[in-house]
Amino acid sequence: NIKNIPVIKSKYIKKFNGIESKFKDKKIDLRKAYQEISETVRLFVFEVTDITTQNFSLSEIKKANIPGLYELIEEYYEPEFAEKSVGDFDDAINKARRIVSEWN
Repeated sequence: NIKNIPVIKSKYIKKFNGIESKFKDKKIDLRKAYQEISETVRLFVFEVTDITTQNFSLSEIKKANIPGLYELIEEYYEPEFAEKSVGDFDDAINKARRIVSEWN
């Protein structure tokens, strides 16, 4: 099954842009933004590798050895699950975009 990686990348970059717009327009809060970024990155990895990372725990992601994914998801864990989410949204979304755009 040959995958058109540039098309998949483009689709996910658009999804990140949508998350960014919702966050900037205050339609979603920081926690929801992190959850959506995390879910989107995992779905991207699944689409390009067929590895079901969207269902993986952090330790399973580490074992899967997918470059950059573990560090990214680990960074999102706290803002995703903390009682009061604190994080740098711009940094988070830019790292996610970088993982997608640099995928090969």
